[in-house]
Amino acid sequence: MTDQDGLRDKLQSIAEDEAGFAPELADLAIRRWRSFGRRHKTRHPSHELRVRDLAKGLKQGYPGELIFLPPGVLERVAEQFAEVLRSSAFLSAGGGSLDGNGPAGRGLGQAAVEEP
Repeated sequence: MTDQDGLRDKLQSIAEDEAGFAPELADLAIRRWRSFGRRHKTRHPSHELRVRDLAKGLKQGYPGELIFLPPGVLERVAEQFAEVLRSSAFLSAGGGSLDGNGPAGRGLGQAAVEEP
């Protein structure tokens, strides 16, 4: 099992425990976390900003009807996901960027731009 598989398993477990969410939310959360830097150009993003962005992404990518979800449930899932993602060895070891501005914070095919 790779580090990414272990991370995905942890997130899927959280999603299933919190009202039986679809496991696809784990992959969605990992992609959203990694691509944060493209949506926010903040040099030092707060954890709260990351959680709000993750919750927004979960709402946008949720495979079902949002109207049937209890209020605040995706926000709670986003908070739990963010704790796992922030402490992930996979993301901090080059598999992704914690702040969204590192190698995995850029989209595929985008070259690194060095600042003068």
